[in-house]
Amino acid sequence: MMDSRETSDTGSCSHKGDRVEIDMRAPFESVKAAVSMFGERAIGDKITKKRLEIPEEKRQISNETQLHLLQKDFAKLREQLKNTETTKAQAQVELTEAKKVVEDLSWKLGKATESREKAYKASEIARLRAEEVCATNTDNGKPDNTGWHLDLTAARNELIAATAELEDAKKRA
Repeated sequence: MMDSRETSDTGSCSHKGDRVEIDMRAPFESVKAAVSMFGERAIGDKITKKRLEIPEEKRQISNETQLHLLQKDFAKLREQLKNTETTKAQAQVELTEAKKVVEDLSWKLGKATESREKAYKASEIARLRAEEVCATNTDNGKPDNTGWHLDLTAARNELIAATAELEDAKKRA
C-alpha cells in the first residue's frame, strides 16, 4: 500500500487515517501532462482511460479553421516567393551592370598600360639618341653648331615630350 508520506500518481492528496498530505510537486508543464495525470481514473485495481468525445460539428469547424490558417500561410509564402524573385532579378541586373563596368575599366587599364609602355620606350630612345649625340660631339673635339646642336635640341624635345606622355599615362592609370 501507500505510505502516508507518499502521494498518489492520480491525485494531488493522499489520505491515511486522520492525516492528509498535500502534493508539493511542481505544477504541470503542459495540458498534456495534466490530462495524462487526470485523464485516467483508478477504480480498484483497474485503470480506465477517460476519452474525450469531440462532437462532429466542432471537428468540422476545427478543420475549416485549420484550412483557413493554411490558406493564409500559403498566401504569405507566395508573397515571400514573389518578393524573393523580384530581389533576385534586381541583383542579376546589378551584377550584369557591374560586369560591364569591370570590362570597361579593364579595357581602359590595358590602354593606359600600353600608352605608358610606349611613352617609356620613346623616352628611352630619346635618351639614347641624346647620349649618342653627346658622344659624337666629344669625339670630334670641336663643336659643330649646326648639326649636332640641332640633333641635341630635337632629342631633348623628344625626351621632354615622351616624359610628359609618360607622366600623363601614370596619372590616368
